[in-house]
Amino acid sequence: MNPADSAEHRFKETDVRTRVPGLSRKRPVYGQQGRATNIPIGSASSRNLKFKKSICRRCNDTLTQPYDEAWQTLSAHLHGRWRGIAAARRFDLSKPFPGRTRAAALNVHLYFVKLFGCLIVEGNVPIDLKPFSYALLNRQPHSELCLQIINAAHVSPIIAAQASDLYAMRNQHAVSTGPLGSITSRRLA
Repeated sequence: MNPADSAEHRFKETDVRTRVPGLSRKRPVYGQQGRATNIPIGSASSRNLKFKKSICRRCNDTLTQPYDEAWQTLSAHLHGRWRGIAAARRFDLSKPFPGRTRAAALNVHLYFVKLFGCLIVEGNVPIDLKPFSYALLNRQPHSELCLQIINAAHVSPIIAAQASDLYAMRNQHAVSTGPLGSITSRRLA
């Protein structure tokens, strides 16, 4: 096993630039991470937009690049057509990925497998990371993760990007970690 010597971006730099045009040190946005609030973010490549080191450099820089590129393609498609997609309440994956829809859908799924793995490591969430590693290394879907894209414009018109809370169920226990990283567990009936 390789050491975790690379920090993954929480949000793709292209997504940050799309959502916050004109971002600079003179015109920063402010982020919240854990209990820290109003962290100035002056560029799309800010270290404040990265997870702590939680993945090996080879995996982050080489192995998972097709996953990153698939999300970048889908994200650009969604951003460019959002009004129509929101009105229709659906979108067709074959539009951004003609002729390679299944492979691209798997790559998008694996991009979020990587992000959730980084989130789990950073939050010290008691979830086994072996299925995450296996999925990424073997280009296989993670059988316990499902991706859902929603229209969150009703949440706040000023939120540029937001990581969702992490909710998981393991061994008939509900484990959740909220935006502050607090962990709760309760037995399911």
